[in-house]
Amino acid sequence: MTDQVKSTKIIVEEEAKAPRVQSSGLSKLSRVLSEEVRAIHPRYLFVQFFVSFLPHNSLSRVRTALYRAAGFKIGKGAIVLGKLTLTADRPIANMLTIGRGSRINSPLYAELNAPITIGSNVGIGHHVVLITTDHQTGESSNRSGAVTHSPIIIEDGAWIGANVTILPGVTIGAGSVVAAGSLVSQSVAPNRLVGGVPARPVKTFDS
Repeated sequence: MTDQVKSTKIIVEEEAKAPRVQSSGLSKLSRVLSEEVRAIHPRYLFVQFFVSFLPHNSLSRVRTALYRAAGFKIGKGAIVLGKLTLTADRPIANMLTIGRGSRINSPLYAELNAPITIGSNVGIGHHVVLITTDHQTGESSNRSGAVTHSPIIIEDGAWIGANVTILPGVTIGAGSVVAAGSLVSQSVAPNRLVGGVPARPVKTFDS
């Protein structure tokens, strides 16, 4: 094979590789951009802009109506007393349900990578955190392993005190009370008072 033929072959091979490299780069860029923007929820952010102008504990019915307009399911007579912080890396409109007559104080942080269901006539204090994402325990080089998501359910009539954190997969039974400052990592039976870090049963209500 002559030097000229060899040179031509090299050029052709390099030109053939170039589109693949370019295509791979565009694919990577597209994937990165998708990851960067998937947690942006325009409808929710639009509503949050207007909610930001409403004073805490004032115009609560207007605030609640705005969150309904964002696509969240909020029952008749429920009241949102302040601005909510809601996050997820997926669509969030159908991930939060609040039942009739419930009172939701704020600040409240709800992470909506799995559904959060708040029943009717539930009271939630300020600085409550609801977390639906966890990680499996990985190897020593990366203990924060594979991501898992589990829903949270707060059943009818429950009362969640201030500064409570509820972890993924927890159900708070109907008529139960979670004392202020508690960390709830296990489901709570109906009509129980629990408290502490982690929360443990304190007493059982008669009804």
